[in-house]
Formats: sequence, C-alpha cells, structure tokens
Amino acid sequence: MHARQRVTRSSFTHPLLPIVAPHPLPALPERSWSAEACRYKKADDEYDGVLLELVLASYVLGESAPELRARFQEVSSR
Repeated sequence: MHARQRVTRSSFTHPLLPIVAPHPLPALPERSWSAEACRYKKADDEYDGVLLELVLASYVLGESAPELRARFQEVSSR
C-alpha cells in the first residue's frame, strides 16, 4: 500500500472490530436536564485566555498555578 493511497474498510484483510463496545448504563441518572440547563454560557475572550493559560500551565508545564485557578473561578462565575 502506498503512502498516498486512501485507506478504506475493504483495504483491510481482517474484519474491523470497534475499539470499545457500547455498554448499557448500570443505573439511570436521577436528575433530568432541561434544554435550558444544558445550554452553555457563551464564553468571552478573557475566559478563553484564562482557560488556555491554565491548561498550558497545569498540563503542559506541570505547574500548580493556584493564582490562575483562582482567576479562572472568578471569570467562570460571572
């Protein structure tokens, strides 16, 4: 198979199986969500910026960043 050739289901020699099979829920959730409760708040540029800084500092750089966490909570509570 060439690198630029498209990969399709028929190009595999063995049958493809799903990575994860769906499982039924062990118990149904007690709370029912309304359409209004499921709507998310439109984020602004400040929220996006603080979230990006927090993700980069916490996960990419491995820093604890307590001041960013406090700022993120402040911005997300508005």
